[in-house]
Amino acid sequence: MGFLNDFLNIFRLIFSRKGAKKYLNGILEPDTDELELIRSYIDDIRPIMIANGSNIISQQIEQMKIPYLRDFTVNELDFLLSNNIDLYGMLDIIIAKGGLTRGLAAITWDENKQHYKVRKENGIEEFLMLFIPLFILTVFYLLSFGIDYEVYDITIYPIFILFCFFTVIPMVSIPSNIKAAKKRLLKSSNRVIFDNN
Repeated sequence: MGFLNDFLNIFRLIFSRKGAKKYLNGILEPDTDELELIRSYIDDIRPIMIANGSNIISQQIEQMKIPYLRDFTVNELDFLLSNNIDLYGMLDIIIAKGGLTRGLAAITWDENKQHYKVRKENGIEEFLMLFIPLFILTVFYLLSFGIDYEVYDITIYPIFILFCFFTVIPMVSIPSNIKAAKKRLLKSSNRVIFDNN
């Protein structure tokens, strides 16, 4: 029963309106509770910790409790707030940094220079995100069933093709969402976060 609940929770997370916006469109949309936590940390908790001279680890621990802000280091958040970066800019930075897919990041935080750097694009992320899962799924299918496998007189190969299409296409949108967030940052007033503004 625990496995089924875990599966349903993951399914709801991805296919909810918020999950679909996050994973398919690259739009982070904090709910009202998350927004209140962010506001409370920035306006109340953080200034008290700075005034009390809290060490960096204590600040990190408190910051890690806050959704979305846990994706920033303490120095990063200080930099963003001192440069008046708005919430939409911070959410774009989270996406451009790759979120859970850090290997696809379009920007990186340079701790020494205290600025973000634009990563060079190698241009094959979309291809790899499409090709590798398709290759693995196809090899698994062909080794397991062959091309003419039938269940109740229905050839399942076309069903497999549809399954691959609906499974892999959303994965391909991840690198393009990351690049789109980087472009929004480069075009907006948030360009100040890069050292060559």
